[in-house]
Amino acid sequence: SGLYLDGQAQVSWYDSDLGSHTAHRTLADGNDAFGYALSLEAGKRFAIDPRWTITPQAQLTWSQVDFDGFTDPFDAAVSHDKSDSFKGRLGLSADYGHAWRDDQGQLTRANVYAIANLHQKFQEGSKIE
Repeated sequence: SGLYLDGQAQVSWYDSDLGSHTAHRTLADGNDAFGYALSLEAGKRFAIDPRWTITPQAQLTWSQVDFDGFTDPFDAAVSHDKSDSFKGRLGLSADYGHAWRDDQGQLTRANVYAIANLHQKFQEGSKIE
């Protein structure tokens, strides 16, 4: 039928040392963070002819990251105010595939793939204060 549904999940842990080249200082040592993302994509492949197919696609991605707040050497408090991100994508891919045998009977294949996407943010994402 050419219909597909693809889901992905990702989890990340971070341990960061933050510094400033301008101030020639370390801002935070061992700053911990935790992030995760969930994504769901759906599409349907349509055959235009034996060599060409097109696939409209839609994808939604939600992610969140949280890190430990800290106070830098200048007594500025740094905290993570907003950590959610929600994005959407609409895409259209075009695929060309052709196979043939040369004079010696060797099978040769050519595949070309192109995609165009429109991305939309529904939530702005992270904000550091």
